[in-house]
Amino acid sequence: LGRGGMGVVYRARHVTSEQAVALKTVHSAAPWTLDSLRREIAALSRIHHPGVVRIVDHGTHLGRPWYAMALLEGESLRRFGQRIWSPYRQSVVAMLEEGALSSTQPLLTQTVSLEDLPAADGVSLGSRQIGLDERRPVAGGQLGAVLAVMAPLCATLAFLHGEGFINCDLKP
Repeated sequence: LGRGGMGVVYRARHVTSEQAVALKTVHSAAPWTLDSLRREIAALSRIHHPGVVRIVDHGTHLGRPWYAMALLEGESLRRFGQRIWSPYRQSVVAMLEEGALSSTQPLLTQTVSLEDLPAADGVSLGSRQIGLDERRPVAGGQLGAVLAVMAPLCATLAFLHGEGFINCDLKP
């Protein structure tokens, strides 16, 4: 199902309950990966919150720790983001091809003077003017859907932070 810096997650079936699970284990038996996964198991075993997937079992196999958690079916956050922004990807590609943007040009780090601020009817982008009809809508036009996903995610992170847990490896 996925792979990260220290571990890999497989789709599996729990031998006793026959429940579909996500099974996480480490890539290698390096001491830091073994210790890291053991700490993760201990932490997740203590947390009870509707936004945190619960561990259904854990153990070791050939000296490597593993844990099984409830398998959540559905669209990933990465796919959700790709889906809501996909209608706007072509316009960025076209702008690159037209030379309006450089593929290596930083977009948000440029200094802007008051004279360079956009006019009320459009946005200045180098020598090209983008009209209001070409602007990308907030959250790809899916602000309600984005907030419906992000609000519980942020509430779960706030709960975890309140419990003293900090996840330094968040990704979609």
